[in-house]
Amino acid sequence: MDHWRTVLSSGRLLEVDFEGLVENGEEATRRMIQFACLQPESNERSVNTVWRVRQPIYKTLVARWRRFEPSLGEFRDLLPESPGAVR
Repeated sequence: MDHWRTVLSSGRLLEVDFEGLVENGEEATRRMIQFACLQPESNERSVNTVWRVRQPIYKTLVARWRRFEPSLGEFRDLLPESPGAVR
């Protein structure tokens, strides 16, 4: 680990103590998700995808699918009816 701490710039490495993971898996998992998933805009690694990957998670596309709802026809009935489902 000393090698990777030296080679990688600050913020590029998340160290997870195995014993801590075993003792408090939920907290460790939340740290890992926060580090890897919840702030993609702060990731400085190179990516070969579109500009959007560097943007924060945004809500402007929520329910945008509804504009296509009239075109669903019979497929509309296949959407789930569970709480929180897109219906």
